[in-house]
Amino acid sequence: MDSEIGKTIEAETFEALMMRQAMSLISSEADKCEIKLREFMMEAMHWFEIDRMTMFPNSMLFFNQGKTLAVARPPHKIVTAEQVGIEDAERYLRLIGNSEQTQTFNRAALENSDVVLLRMLAAQGACCHYTIPLSQFGQRWGGISFTIFGQNRCGLNDKKLEQVTFLAQVWLSYWQHSKLHRSLHKPNMKTSSENNKMLRLSHRQCDVLGHLANGLSAKQIATELSLSPRTIESHKYRLMDMLELETHSELVQFALRNGIGY
Repeated sequence: MDSEIGKTIEAETFEALMMRQAMSLISSEADKCEIKLREFMMEAMHWFEIDRMTMFPNSMLFFNQGKTLAVARPPHKIVTAEQVGIEDAERYLRLIGNSEQTQTFNRAALENSDVVLLRMLAAQGACCHYTIPLSQFGQRWGGISFTIFGQNRCGLNDKKLEQVTFLAQVWLSYWQHSKLHRSLHKPNMKTSSENNKMLRLSHRQCDVLGHLANGLSAKQIATELSLSPRTIESHKYRLMDMLELETHSELVQFALRNGIGY
């Protein structure tokens, strides 16, 4: 986005920015959803003076599966799975997924965090980082995080945080509906195969799978379902066998693709 476009966006009121984006999304084609959303995320970042932003359609989906939308204003670049590592990426996603409140990390909190990604942001010059949970119909269904860089900059006030959250809800709602539209109009063999596998699962297996997708340990699931941790582990490996999956991560991804979990 060139400087002239950036200046035009900054001159808009928030209400004008919001209405223009919402009307454009309503009339957009589903296949062009992600292109349009990246464009609008970048516009909002100019308006709020945010440097890097990532949207998660579901908090427990993984960086390396392409299930996030990430944008950054130059000279900053998006953070990749290779830079973070799968294990720490999952720790960061659990940090987002387990919180029901907006979290703010100042420079000191970033530097002293036990999460590698947050310490990486501090090393890159971040002054603050935010994670915001997003909900719909009373249930958690995703989140957004963003970072502001620079020594002499301060974070967003409560009003601007509310505005960012509202825009993110609009973006995520459109993203989810565009994905549904595309899956209904362009079914593929993988989706059909997974649907057939889902039909083979018992109610108990679906319960266990849902708790695993939400990031619970075998011990925590055992407490929730009044079973032993060993029984939960048995269910887990039986699920992996039935669904023809090899790792815990693949099992969680399968669950989230099929609407089980967050």
